[in-house]
Amino acid sequence: MPRHFDPTLVNDPFDDPGLYVDLVFERRALLFDLGDLGRLAPRKLLRVSDIFVTHRHMDHFAGFDQLLRLLLGREKTLDVYGPAGLIDAVEHKLKAYSWNLVEGYHGNLVFRATEIDKRADILFIEATFLEADAILARTRHHLTARQAGTLARLAGVKRLITLHYSPRYKGQGHCLAEEAQSAFLNG
Repeated sequence: MPRHFDPTLVNDPFDDPGLYVDLVFERRALLFDLGDLGRLAPRKLLRVSDIFVTHRHMDHFAGFDQLLRLLLGREKTLDVYGPAGLIDAVEHKLKAYSWNLVEGYHGNLVFRATEIDKRADILFIEATFLEADAILARTRHHLTARQAGTLARLAGVKRLITLHYSPRYKGQGHCLAEEAQSAFLNG
């Protein structure tokens, strides 16, 4: 049976979060979070039709500027979905630039931003710190693996995939994944 979509993490679990999902037969792709997009080839970014932003921390949203720069002057509509405040964030990003050099561009780039809050079958979620480092996680505004697993369980998702691990756990990524899975499956 042919694959209809091909998901790939943009960066490794210790770097900025991002999930690129190529919809193979539709000639388009989905992008989940807008962290560092430098590892995605421009041809892949040009396929993106929809972006889902989990929240607006810099490491989840800074890639917006890179994507904007690549798409400027092209005929394209990009749907951007995210939490409350997303519309204002996109508007402020666009207003922050001087647009005096775009007269030579002939394309019509359109961003349609939508604020949503829905459940999912698969939850891709950061599990940045182990529960033993919960105080550090709180001060840095990130989740522990246990919190990620608990949120997945409470959300009623069927499958949990963790990402965005702190570099302090290099070589121990399995510990973060196991802690999250334990909270997800066993409570």
